[in-house]
Amino acid sequence: MERWSEKAIAFLPPGLSWRLLETADLAIAIELAKACLEEDGGLLLGAEEDYVRENFLPLPSGTAVGGFDQEGSLIAAAAVRPTPVPGAHRSTVVGSVHPGHRGRGLGAALMKWAVSSFQRELADCASDHPHELRATSETVNDATLRLLGRHGFMPEYLAFVLQRDLGSELRVPAGPRELTFLRWDPALAGSFFAAYENAYRDRPGFPGWSQSEWLAWLEPDDEDGLPEATLLAECRGEPVGFVACARILESAPEIAWVVQVGVVPAWRRQGIGASLMLEALRRSCAAGATRMMLDVATENHGALKLYETLGFECIGRRGHFIRKLT
Repeated sequence: MERWSEKAIAFLPPGLSWRLLETADLAIAIELAKACLEEDGGLLLGAEEDYVRENFLPLPSGTAVGGFDQEGSLIAAAAVRPTPVPGAHRSTVVGSVHPGHRGRGLGAALMKWAVSSFQRELADCASDHPHELRATSETVNDATLRLLGRHGFMPEYLAFVLQRDLGSELRVPAGPRELTFLRWDPALAGSFFAAYENAYRDRPGFPGWSQSEWLAWLEPDDEDGLPEATLLAECRGEPVGFVACARILESAPEIAWVVQVGVVPAWRRQGIGASLMLEALRRSCAAGATRMMLDVATENHGALKLYETLGFECIGRRGHFIRKLT
């Protein structure tokens, strides 16, 4: 039986050849993602093979559509895939338009296709749970924000992507004299978790994870982890902050990624965050990294100022957005 997403292709704009995407389209989907990353900046993850396969070719559970020019190049693409959460019927949509073909209404048409496909797929779902469509992008630009706003999406998380080359030394004011740093060791898991829990408990959206849940998410012992630069800050034997780092991509082991960093509230504004980050920069460099990247919420002005002081520069934005359809 033909799915609505396939029927709806007839309503996409003329000028391109539209069809449902298949797993064999992975290479050209990656090329489109790379073109968007080069133009818009953002997180390197968005053009990686695993990310593109999971998000733009979510078969068989989801559906994806692409528009091709006469040479067979993929010009525009979008995909919708189920991403259920407790208490809601939710799917996630992604989309890209090649920089050379923007301003033609392709993004708006793909968004209408995605919303329509989602609504049709949910026709038989129970109505006692809300229907939510989540949009994600690792290369957010101003046009993305306008498009999502026009279609009723609200920011769930919007962040700047920052990076710093590790070739030059940077000095910042020292933290407390008694401050010491301990690198990640499973024997210190309890102290790391205490620092995390105390640092993040007062933040919106705190998940309330147990120690095992947090460590399962953090994966400090994973092969992509960077235990040399995953540090616990202690002052007089008390955990006061931490930073967790990893290698951002298997294909780019020279890039360190700050997974998470936090300082216990009672110890903030004493230079501990800056000292932690500086130590992580130094140890990442010693471990062979040549660049460090991180993301920070656009409204976190204090953290942005700190990272600028440490020599980080903005290279783009990434974000998650949500629209409730019922």
